[in-house]
This record gives sequence, C-alpha cells and structure tokens, in this order.
Amino acid sequence: MRERFFQFIVCSGLIVSSCARQGAEVSRWENADSAIQIRVIERAEVGKFLNGAYYMFESRSPTDNEWHHVMTFRHDDQVGIPTESVIVKSSSLAYVAMGWMFAVTTDSGRTWSVWNAKNDLPGWTCCNYGLIRSVDLDSSGSGTMTLNPIRDTAGEVPRLYTSDYGRSWTAM
Repeated sequence: MRERFFQFIVCSGLIVSSCARQGAEVSRWENADSAIQIRVIERAEVGKFLNGAYYMFESRSPTDNEWHHVMTFRHDDQVGIPTESVIVKSSSLAYVAMGWMFAVTTDSGRTWSVWNAKNDLPGWTCCNYGLIRSVDLDSSGSGTMTLNPIRDTAGEVPRLYTSDYGRSWTAM
C-alpha cells in the first residue's frame, strides 16, 4: 500500500516528473531556405498534473536528407517556438538557444556541441527559463552570451565570453 501511494504521488507530478512524456505535436517550424536547415518541433507534455512542452531542435546539412537531433529542452509551459533564437551566421556556423541551453555547429550542421548551464555554469541553480537573453558569435569563434539574472541567486553572472564558438563559456 505504501509503495502504491508513493507511485501515485510520483505519477501525479507532485514530487518528480518521472511519468511525464512527450505527447502530440503542437507546432513545427523550420528555416528551409537556409544553408543550414534547422527544425524545431514543440510537443505537448503529458502525464503530469500541470503539463508543459518539449522543444526538439533538429538539423540537417545541405548534403543530408535526414534530420538529426541537436537538443531537447523541456519547459514548464507551452511558450511557442523561439524562432528568434535560431541563428544561421554562415554556411558553416549556426546556433540555437532556449532557456538555459545553447547548441552550436561549425560544420554546416553535421555535428553540434551543446552547452547546458545546469551542468556547465558553476554556481548556477536551475530554473530560469529565460536565462539566455542573447548570444552573439563572430566568424573567428569569439562571442558573448548575455544572461537574464535571477534575483537573490548567488553565483550568477550577467555576461559570459567564449573563444571556441560557444563550446565553453566563462565569466570575466
């Protein structure tokens, strides 16, 4: 009985979201005329008391017919696809950002590097869904990431810097 009660609490989403899963497609967007094709699929979250959405970022290079997974970001709400956060700078350089995640390609979308503040930003604690305000990279790989700080949270920095196309970021 005790085990069943715990399973009910877990699956109702009151403790963890282990029973949540991706549901039906809500919307889809892609930048088909670009040198690097990027597609974002928003899927409803099901299995929780209050459902959010999953945002799946995919890409394909000009020489490939198949879409490849870049990253998936789960949001507590269905906020729509962040098309303004999909940037194609050249035929080889593109990046995407959502919440506290960032991904970059320097080889026309064949491979991607994913940066996740949850794991890669020392002193940051989850969950500012608007953590990344903007990103700007130049063709040499240098750039900045401007963050939206969370009030009363120790260790947050308003701006990060990179010299390796955003594979790693540091505060200065």
